[in-house]
Amino acid sequence: MKMLAPLNGASEETIREALNNKQRVCSNEKLRKLIARDDKRFKDNAGPWTILHNMVEKILKPNGFVLYYQIANPHEPEDSPARYYQLTVSDEFWLRNGRDFGKICIGLDGKYDLNIDRAPVLSIVVENNASCGTPLAFTLSNKENHMTIRMAVSAVKQNIPCNNNNCEHNWYYEDLHDAKGFKRICPCSQNNLWNPYMMIDKHRPSKLGIEGLTCGAILCWFHIMQTLGNHLKEWQIPQQFR
Repeated sequence: MKMLAPLNGASEETIREALNNKQRVCSNEKLRKLIARDDKRFKDNAGPWTILHNMVEKILKPNGFVLYYQIANPHEPEDSPARYYQLTVSDEFWLRNGRDFGKICIGLDGKYDLNIDRAPVLSIVVENNASCGTPLAFTLSNKENHMTIRMAVSAVKQNIPCNNNNCEHNWYYEDLHDAKGFKRICPCSQNNLWNPYMMIDKHRPSKLGIEGLTCGAILCWFHIMQTLGNHLKEWQIPQQFR
């Protein structure tokens, strides 16, 4: 019924045509396969997070796309970074863009509505030479706070390649001390002074998370104007003077 909702009020012929279109409506065969697939996942304990873990280990890590991976340890206290799930991904092209175009300023923002579990996804972006936003890294975690933000930015900083054209920018993986994950390290990143400003929203954990890692924080223009507008309302400034 949900699939047919956009056809509300359509003619009988249009609805019949939609029912016959297997690309738009789930057929009985597709539904049977969907149920069988979910039953198998349930029996195999292969939910979406298990599937993601297998993808990290078998596909993303061998290709060097994972900068940081940590399985949450619920026995750790809330003020410990080890308590939180963390997956930070990028690739060589994005990291080179970060080196070449992210020397002065990069952007940071989080979203909660990109997956069914509403797990926060942190996006780190730069503006390239065409004045377009391009991704630098993405982080998936089970909570957005200053610790998970700090882990993400640290992982990126440890993998920004140097400027030496003769360098192969080799990298390796190192297991975390508690054997709950691993991190990627690019040694030549130590030769590259990558210390940009970080453009953030008015989310205080973002500011706390990047302290000491970047040159400083810049509040984005949208949130500057939004904050100013809110203060003008609180101060009861007449509309003609705003």
